Amino acid sequence: MKKNFFLFFLICVIIGGIVFGFIYFTKHKSLNINTVTTTQSSAKDPISDQTVEELLSNYSDLSLFTSLLKKTNLDKLLSEKGPFTVFAPTNEAFSFLPSGSFTYLQQPQNGLILKQFLKYQIAQGNITTNLMSNKAHLISLNGQESVEITDSNNFSILDAKGNKTLILKSNIRAKHGVIHIVGSVLLPQ
Repeated sequence: MKKNFFLFFLICVIIGGIVFGFIYFTKHKSLNINTVTTTQSSAKDPISDQTVEELLSNYSDLSLFTSLLKKTNLDKLLSEKGPFTVFAPTNEAFSFLPSGSFTYLQQPQNGLILKQFLKYQIAQGNITTNLMSNKAHLISLNGQESVEITDSNNFSILDAKGNKTLILKSNIRAKHGVIHIVGSVLLPQ
């Protein structure tokens, strides 16, 4: 009798643990979705009357990226009609590039390479996070497949080299595009 009671008790504990784990996991996943640092929702917040280039210039933490855009005249492109989706790396993100890469890209003779490198951070279209889904592929302005969305719940993206990064701030909407601030520079092939 004690064996049957113990077995019954053990089964109840296991089933209870499974149910509790499922409930916790479900709530945890939905918390992750809601705590993504999305600052603007395309349904609620208005679109800025500024261009993508103007909005990028408003963020001091993107000053390195914006200065490189100006150096290659891509800032002028982002001031045009569009629409464009920009995955803008923070200043800190450039410190994670492979050793010597940033210096190489800034050399005057490598201007075309730098321009193609920066075009990899930009896609044609107005792609907000609500349009991103797992395994979605975006084509960059340099013609390469730019990113693969690997986890639409946390907005993880994978570049051509297989490096994964998170979108730190998303859906910054300009009058002709959208900006997503990312924690790493996306690396093309």
